[in-house]
Amino acid sequence: GRFHSDWLSMMYSRLKLARNLLKDDGIIFISIDDNEYHNLKYICDEIFGENSFICNFIRTTRKGGGSMSKYVSTDNDYCLMYAKNISAVERFYVPYDEKYLKRYSEEDEIGRYFWDTFARNRQGSSNNYAITAPDGTTINGAWIYQESKFKELYEKGDVRIKKVGDNWSVQCKQRLNEAGQIMRSQLNDFTNEQGTKEVVELLGRDIFSYAKPVGLIKYLINSVTKNGDIVLD
Repeated sequence: GRFHSDWLSMMYSRLKLARNLLKDDGIIFISIDDNEYHNLKYICDEIFGENSFICNFIRTTRKGGGSMSKYVSTDNDYCLMYAKNISAVERFYVPYDEKYLKRYSEEDEIGRYFWDTFARNRQGSSNNYAITAPDGTTINGAWIYQESKFKELYEKGDVRIKKVGDNWSVQCKQRLNEAGQIMRSQLNDFTNEQGTKEVVELLGRDIFSYAKPVGLIKYLINSVTKNGDIVLD
């Protein structure tokens, strides 16, 4: 119990200071593992407010290994994300990767898009209605939008009814969001192995346990900052 108490006392004062240093639209990321995650969440909820909690990122720390673990191979840690003032922040976007962008292979006067199914397989959906195909066939189904929205998109050319084999397929344009891809809570591309490799390249040997890669820090910083913002570690 004393160990946890000492750790909490140490963290509490530092986090209160960190909150005071943040601008009104400021964001804080705090990396943690299983040992103190629940305690950290408690004090962050008290200092920043439960409503200022944004996300608990789950980071993959290694891909492989762990055969010598006592019970279970622990392959992840966490990164808590809080706002100083939740009403002052908006959605967070990150750049698309090239593999994701490839699906947006068509373009019109508005921008890039791909054709996606208009159908949604949802029981109890309120968007159940009939659509008439070009040959007069009635297509019954559950759809992504209400009927009024379907008619609007169809008139604009953003919905098409296409023959696929013997059946009609209702499809809509899924457009590329120019702001980027919304941030996701699962971080799979920033392992400790990468961090260790960077330390060895920089200092000539491995001197840190569980080194985090520079790419992780860049990813988090770029997702929440604009030109002129200040970042403090």
